[in-house]
Amino acid sequence: MLLSFTFLMVVLTLAFTMNDVLTDYYIYRYERQSEHIDLEMTIGSNASARYFSTRTLDDNYSGDYAKVFKVDVLAEDASYITVFATSEVDFGLLYGTNYTLNDHEIILTETSAKTHHVGVSESLTLSLGTTQKTFIVKAIVPDYGVFQGDKGFILHDPHVALFIQAMFPSLANLPTSFFIHLNNTVYFDTDDVSQTIDTVSTIDAYQTLDYKVSIPIPYIKQLINRAVALFQMMLLFIGITVVLLIQTTYALVFREKEQMLSIIKLLGGSLWFGSFIWLVELLILYLPAALLSYGLAYGIIQVGMQLLMPGLAYHLSILPILYSLGILTIIFMVTVLYHVMLWQSKTEVSRLKVMPDRKVSTWIHLSLVGLSLLTYALLYETLWMTIVKLFLVISMTYSLVILMHRGWLFCTKYLKETPYPYLLKISYHKRTLYRFLWLSLATLVTVMLLFETTGYIKHKATVIRNEYQADLVMSNVLTSTQQIQLEVLAHDAVTSAIPIGIYRNVNIDAGNQVFQAVYMLDPLEIPNYFGMTHNQDLQTFQDATEPAIWLPMRYHAVYGVEIHDQVTLNLNAAHPNLNFKVLGFFDEAVGNTAFINLHRVSGYEDIKQTHILINTDDPTTVKADLIDQYSAKLYYVNDFQQSAIALSKEVILSMNYATYVTFIILAGLLVSMMNQGLILFGELKPSYVRASVLGLSESMLKKHLWFEGVIQILTLSLSTIGTVLLLNPLIKPLLMLFDEYENIVFNPVDIFIGWLMGILMLLITRLAYIRGIRHLKPSDVLKMHQID
Repeated sequence: MLLSFTFLMVVLTLAFTMNDVLTDYYIYRYERQSEHIDLEMTIGSNASARYFSTRTLDDNYSGDYAKVFKVDVLAEDASYITVFATSEVDFGLLYGTNYTLNDHEIILTETSAKTHHVGVSESLTLSLGTTQKTFIVKAIVPDYGVFQGDKGFILHDPHVALFIQAMFPSLANLPTSFFIHLNNTVYFDTDDVSQTIDTVSTIDAYQTLDYKVSIPIPYIKQLINRAVALFQMMLLFIGITVVLLIQTTYALVFREKEQMLSIIKLLGGSLWFGSFIWLVELLILYLPAALLSYGLAYGIIQVGMQLLMPGLAYHLSILPILYSLGILTIIFMVTVLYHVMLWQSKTEVSRLKVMPDRKVSTWIHLSLVGLSLLTYALLYETLWMTIVKLFLVISMTYSLVILMHRGWLFCTKYLKETPYPYLLKISYHKRTLYRFLWLSLATLVTVMLLFETTGYIKHKATVIRNEYQADLVMSNVLTSTQQIQLEVLAHDAVTSAIPIGIYRNVNIDAGNQVFQAVYMLDPLEIPNYFGMTHNQDLQTFQDATEPAIWLPMRYHAVYGVEIHDQVTLNLNAAHPNLNFKVLGFFDEAVGNTAFINLHRVSGYEDIKQTHILINTDDPTTVKADLIDQYSAKLYYVNDFQQSAIALSKEVILSMNYATYVTFIILAGLLVSMMNQGLILFGELKPSYVRASVLGLSESMLKKHLWFEGVIQILTLSLSTIGTVLLLNPLIKPLLMLFDEYENIVFNPVDIFIGWLMGILMLLITRLAYIRGIRHLKPSDVLKMHQID
């Protein structure tokens, strides 16, 4: 009982805390990316302007903020470095440490210094367009907050004119003093982000700028839900196994206490007195189990956090343990109430007798399985019918195990010249045997589903990368986009290139979700640059004359969006609430992408395509050539698939933690299976002693137990495979209970590996069972008069 309580509390605690742990991880990661900076105000990537004046902000806002002119420049190795041009005071606000710089000096992050192979006091030449300037590295500092990655810090006033004049040569005749209030980014340190946005955005000069919150809680929750929804589904099945385990444990203990309660009542005591004694025993077990489970869960979670981010710790509260205790107690009360009602239906004398377990007819089990399968096949594929199907599968598993086991036992009748048929009959009528088989089945099904899930998540990470078929993206193409497209296509290694608009962090009203990116390109070009599969004709999207959108399938499956419905997107500050007509859906891996057609709609000429997607067989060479050709025009060329790679790594990282937790749970399930096996051995031990006294050798008994183990493995293998085949079609619709949609495809190899792992667990359990033969002592059993 102590073992069971401790394990069950650990399982429930890990299940309760999975979302909180991942939330802490993402918040911690975002905090490390920004530290004390809470809000960023900047110009959108599709805006025609490239800077704004911060003089109005100085006159109208009294909070803490840092003004920065941030620009990507080329280093000598033809790779980009992001330069922060700001004042020493503002850099102190950003970094937390003050540095003094001269006009020709630069401070680099450790990442930047390693990337460009420079050290302190060495020179670094930076190029912006046709303008070049050489800096001396003043210091190399650890990556911190917003100043991490490939970044450098230089003084604002001596250089901002240089940057802007390089971007716009027509401004070359203006004096340097004209540029000192011009910036393109402002970082705010504020206690109230919403109030700061409301205050600053009311200023006319900043109404069309983009505002980015450092810790986007809604997006974090969305990211976590998509990362762990499938594992939450697996925890549902683990929860069912845990409930069965608790109920079985309570039932076994009640059966042991049944005679004690009968004796108490015969001696004049009350049922409540006997129940109170049992409650005191449970309380004595609950307290150490709660302490042990808290310590184990805390240790398991901390080790798991190191998988996510070394140095990160999770502060486990006592509440999950209290929730676990509450669940255990509720199941205890229901189980006790059920058994007390059965107990009261007997006479005092009959309760004191040791009665054999009743055997339910094979025909009843066969009828239950047949009726369940027929109903399963006839039900429609709706969410509620899927839930009904799930209960049908769960309810028929016990009968399925019994039928399988009895079938194998029937086959053993042909082994008449061996002791196997007689020995098998010893456990044939034991209800504990079928409880053990049922729990083993639930465990094996869970193991197979977990291996299917981890295999699918790995496949999902690959699919995410395949969704982005374009190799390179050229950005900052503010004018002459079609001319630049033709010039790029003239490169021998470029196979195709198209203009595209890219909008980041776009809110949609359906489901209150956030798109990581919304792409604006000719619909018929989508299959050439993105790997999404579609089930609608893209020609309709291509011919649309009104604002239209192509959405991920999850918006249809989860939020009920239909073809021709209207959805609202907050595209950017200049176009906050645009309505789009839904013209199709596509299957995808994470649902973070959508496609629009505003560039083809009259009235939206101000929305431009400022990027060019490029497909090539030689991305490295083409990237270097295009940088060399277009760096003077301040066009940036980057790997388009970097965002997909980063997202797939996030999916794998979240999966690693969820997998770690679930495998800890599986280890606990293995211990519980062994525990249940030993309980079964305890019930059958007197019969084994009888066989030993009658002349059965220890070696023959071991052979029988291995033979019995093979029968159990065959029973559970067939039952598990049948159950999993029935459950697999239900997982995709059941995910909608967690507000999620996945185009799930399970790999047969993962199913096979899960089956092998389950068989290994059964073999370990059987080995522990057989080792109990060494401790058989006939004298102990004979003294207790347990041989009739």
